[in-house]
Amino acid sequence: MERRMTHLKKMILAHKALSGLVAVALLSAAYGSFHSTSASTEMRYVLGTVDRSTVVSSVSGTGTVSATNQIDVKAKTSGDALSVRVKAGDTVGAGQTLVTLDARDASIALEDAQISYQKLTEPADNSALSSAQSALVNAETSETAAYNSAVTDISSLFLDVPSILDGLDDLFGTSSGYISDANVRYVSDVAITDRSGALSELNSVEGEFTNLTSEYRTLSRTSSTTTVQTLLSHAYMVTKDLAQTLKDTKTTVDYVKANTPPQNAALGATAQANVSTWTDKNTSHLSALLSDESSMTTTHLSVADKQAALVKVNQGADPLDLESAQLGLQQKEQAVSDSVVRAPFSGVVAKVDVKVGDSVSGGTTVATLITPDEVAEVSLNEVDAAKVKIGDKATLTFDAVDGLSISGVVSEIDLIGTVSQGVVTYSTKITFDTQDTRVRPGMSVSAEIITDSKIDVLAVPSAAVKIQNGVSYVQVFDPALNAAGGTQGVASLVPPTQVEVGTGVIGDTLTEILSGLTEGEQIVTRTVSPSATTAATAQTGSLFGGGAARGGATGSATRALGR
Repeated sequence: MERRMTHLKKMILAHKALSGLVAVALLSAAYGSFHSTSASTEMRYVLGTVDRSTVVSSVSGTGTVSATNQIDVKAKTSGDALSVRVKAGDTVGAGQTLVTLDARDASIALEDAQISYQKLTEPADNSALSSAQSALVNAETSETAAYNSAVTDISSLFLDVPSILDGLDDLFGTSSGYISDANVRYVSDVAITDRSGALSELNSVEGEFTNLTSEYRTLSRTSSTTTVQTLLSHAYMVTKDLAQTLKDTKTTVDYVKANTPPQNAALGATAQANVSTWTDKNTSHLSALLSDESSMTTTHLSVADKQAALVKVNQGADPLDLESAQLGLQQKEQAVSDSVVRAPFSGVVAKVDVKVGDSVSGGTTVATLITPDEVAEVSLNEVDAAKVKIGDKATLTFDAVDGLSISGVVSEIDLIGTVSQGVVTYSTKITFDTQDTRVRPGMSVSAEIITDSKIDVLAVPSAAVKIQNGVSYVQVFDPALNAAGGTQGVASLVPPTQVEVGTGVIGDTLTEILSGLTEGEQIVTRTVSPSATTAATAQTGSLFGGGAARGGATGSATRALGR
């Protein structure tokens, strides 16, 4: 029996030891989980700088190598053919002129674009500055006149309204007034009801006018425009309510006069005349105050508009307007250049499709060239095809020839796409700049076509530029952060601010910055979400803190049970 009791005590002690280990492990896991969770909720920012670089935008396509290159050379712009420099059978070199089109319209459009661009880039001349300043002065003069008119009309109101209210009080007098309670009771219940409503309105107007008088006492010729506008609005409401009171009072007077003995007709006529006079005066004030409200609002907006116009004249062109004008100028320059149709590569003229005097439209074939040199025929989707133009440079690589790269130029783009299973593609021909004997007809080819590029411009990683409601912006810290952070980013309790930027060429990895940033300025290139660190810390939150800990705890428990 004693031996059994001793064995039972050992088992209880072993279980206590195991329970203690489990409790410690749980507390450790909870502590680690708390700290890993706190760390994982910290937002981190990968930083970069605004640098000068070359921004390249390109599209890619795949296709095959063709043995014979026969290409229809097409006009890029419209115009009459002034000269045709070749005939069928002529041998021509790359860049040689085939046809010259009349570029007078394009030249005029270019001159207009140059003038518009020059106006935007030049500082404001004295005439424009003087005109803007004069417009502002005129607007301010009008605002002052409206201000003074409002003050005058408000003051005039206080000359008439007190006498009108006194006259109404006499009319409603409890004993001697024409529509006093005592007199109206002899007429009818209708008269009593009409009088009650009009008197209630009169009491309300008198209370409003008392409040208005308190405001009016603070008015002076130096009061702010806002003060005058507020007082003007209140005065208009009092006058409007008084107009309704006078209208209902007239109804009561007219009813009493029509339903009382003839011997009281003279009193009724006098009451009607007085109400009519008061109504005319009040209507005049109501009209003047309404006009003042409109004038003050209009002139105030005009001053704000003229102030903004003067600031714009002093500051110069808006960055977006300047960018738009620059793009327009480039298009007009390209149109003039396109009036000369050149051979995209060396070859033989197979056919000439126009003669001098013919009217040529953009996309019209002017000649057909043939060359024995190889050409790449690749397919582009409709989005990429819209970006590519004849003459764009390209880089060609070949699956069959490892490491070989050949430069080329886009020499033809189909005007009509090919639809296959709902997908539209456009066949594009790229002429090789050099020939390589390892390249054979039928080989697969990949093309990288450069659609636009800018050299030595301010640029940032494209991932740093975000768009919200049509506006491009980047994130910056103000002030800039001192730490670099590397690819893991820098933690910051203060979030970055958004800075609006103007963008130019959007390249494959970089985006050109036209406005909003300066060279060397720190920006946020990427945000590291807190969830990115969760996976790395998840294991530390396990029940026993890892495999080794589990093994150790389990082993200890086992040994305790074994004793």
